[in-house]
Amino acid sequence: MFEIRPYQLELAKLCKRYGVRELALFGSALRDDFDVVHSDLDFVVDFAFQESESYAIAYFEFIEQLEALLGYPVDIISQDALRNTYLNLPRLEQDLRQLVDVSYED
Repeated sequence: MFEIRPYQLELAKLCKRYGVRELALFGSALRDDFDVVHSDLDFVVDFAFQESESYAIAYFEFIEQLEALLGYPVDIISQDALRNTYLNLPRLEQDLRQLVDVSYED
């Protein structure tokens, strides 16, 4: 299992910088079969904006920043993809652990 708690503050800062409203971890990082050598970290992300150019830049930069912070390859999936009936991801929804719920009220 990957210990994510030490990164909470930095994750919140990254989320705010890249317009992420919610960030949730799922997959092997939450289970005993997490392999520190071969596993990656899987996240569900809800971006505050969906404009194509801004979204694409934020999406890829956010992945790079997560990888640099956490020291593992990172895969992200948008919350919109979870709602996609063609993907049918019920197990994933059960597996999620919300990490960051960013408030934009400063």
